[in-house]
Amino acid sequence: MGDPVMIAQRMPYVLEMEPGKYYWCRCGRSKTQPFCDGSHTGTEHSPVEVEFTEKK
Repeated sequence: MGDPVMIAQRMPYVLEMEPGKYYWCRCGRSKTQPFCDGSHTGTEHSPVEVEFTEKK
């Protein structure tokens, strides 16, 4: 059955992002939404790596 995914927010996050690698929280437990803070540790979930090459 696996670990339940928590829904952090039902609306999109609108952010201005600088170039670089970011890790998007997939488990919904992170206190730094929408980014991973390691709260998934001990679950079957892992963050999604996203890389921007220019400001978005």
